[in-house]
Amino acid sequence: MTRIGWADNLKFVGIALIILGHFHIPLEFQQYIYSFHVPLFFFISGFIFKSTRYGSYPKYLIKRVRSLLVPYFIFAFLAWTHWFYNKTRVDPMDYILRNYDHYFIGAIEKIIYSNELSPFNEPLWFLTCLFIVVNIYYPIGRFVKRWQAILPILVAFSILGYLYSINFERRLPWHMEVVLIGTFFYGLGNITRPLLEGLRGRLKGWKGMKAVPLLVGLLAINLIGSSLNGRVGLFSNIYGSFHYFMITALAGVLFYVLISMLIPSHKAFTFFGRNTLIIYCTHLFLIHNMILYLHDRLYPSIPYGHLPLGHGIAYTLLILLIMVPTIIIINRFLPFLVGKWYPNFDRSQL
Repeated sequence: MTRIGWADNLKFVGIALIILGHFHIPLEFQQYIYSFHVPLFFFISGFIFKSTRYGSYPKYLIKRVRSLLVPYFIFAFLAWTHWFYNKTRVDPMDYILRNYDHYFIGAIEKIIYSNELSPFNEPLWFLTCLFIVVNIYYPIGRFVKRWQAILPILVAFSILGYLYSINFERRLPWHMEVVLIGTFFYGLGNITRPLLEGLRGRLKGWKGMKAVPLLVGLLAINLIGSSLNGRVGLFSNIYGSFHYFMITALAGVLFYVLISMLIPSHKAFTFFGRNTLIIYCTHLFLIHNMILYLHDRLYPSIPYGHLPLGHGIAYTLLILLIMVPTIIIINRFLPFLVGKWYPNFDRSQL
């Protein structure tokens, strides 16, 4: 499959914002990031999707199980193992065994349910949610050929998803209450692919300067909209005003799409863009077990719960730097962790 350079740029920007958003930076910056960063990942996932790439739905399903569910369950189990190890250092084993329903049964239920992962690795919720989204959208993208027919379906999904969020508090397995909103952004990324591929050609070189006024306008919409709408989050299924949320999210997505088209492809961006799954599944572990410890040693006078933006950006860059050997090791020796084959594995023998 031919890779699209600006798409890797966009994935790099997206994962950097995901990491930054998980630090306790000032609220106004968190509101800005959360207004679009998860929709951005649904969008880029949909952009990459091509129904013709798969011979049949069973092959597509196997591919998605391997690329989404296998990493989810592996990293959820590893996160539980780390959590359990830390618990054994403070709780006696006989106490743990007497409360096996919390330490074992309850943990298994949380992993299977994929909604209460806070003691383990909370960001993993996106993988199970995306798995439902890609399977819902597959027949739409495969059999509905015109975008004019797909767009009303996506809009209807977004409205239904919002209505659920304001009328029902019940959280569903695998964040299925978020699926309808997620499918809207996923499908939008898919149906706009031809338009964006054509737009990229018009922004090469100095032609890209024509996009500056649009970029300024999109950034202004995103900043003002996120400020007016307050903190939103797909994980918590909270969107504030539907109109503010949609306008702000779309403005943020388009802003970074254009930015990713304008900046030149770079080996570093491509490297991180190709390995966002590894970064996504492991970055919170680094935040909790390395960055927090480092911050307490270097800046004891600055509460971790009130980080200046500069500290958050510096820690994000540090995590990306630490990720380099982590990515290399996983891709070379443990690719099954993220649903990949070993480099020399001959799949034709299957």
